[in-house]
Amino acid sequence: MYAILLWIYEEADILLRGYLKSTCELVGLIGTRLAKCYVNGEQSVKVAIPVFGVRVSPRLDFAPAFVLAEVENGKVARREMVQAAGWPRLGRIEKLARMGVDVLLCGGIDRRTALQCEALGIRVFAWVTGEAEDALRGLLDGEVDSGVMVGAGGRRCGRWRFRSGPCAQELGRLEHRRRQ
Repeated sequence: MYAILLWIYEEADILLRGYLKSTCELVGLIGTRLAKCYVNGEQSVKVAIPVFGVRVSPRLDFAPAFVLAEVENGKVARREMVQAAGWPRLGRIEKLARMGVDVLLCGGIDRRTALQCEALGIRVFAWVTGEAEDALRGLLDGEVDSGVMVGAGGRRCGRWRFRSGPCAQELGRLEHRRRQ
């Protein structure tokens, strides 16, 4: 934890000196770094991914199954497919919490469910699309954050931002500059 706080302090110092162009970029960097440290730390982390076939389900509420992956020391130690048929729509998060899920990688999620995850201590990465294996690999590599569209082979094909404020516009410009 100390290493994360030191890294955040160093990044904030760089921002104050004018090396980073916006606070939005810093927030994105911190989120990705925290995800990587959280998942690749010494502790065991259980990740749930709602799936429709082999792809991340577009809606958490209606996913027919979940892939549960237990990550230990940055590697997937165990993986299982859990059928969600018959699970109440509003009780899915409670069931996942009882199973010991720490991280939820999902497509669409409503605000109420996201708040329920937060209350139960489940870290949510929402609006992730693509194949479940690519999303899990991206999480382990520290490349997945909310709003990422993963492509074949785990490559990031693009980024969907569902906000239109100045922060989202700045993020779009930063992403465009990185690709060039």
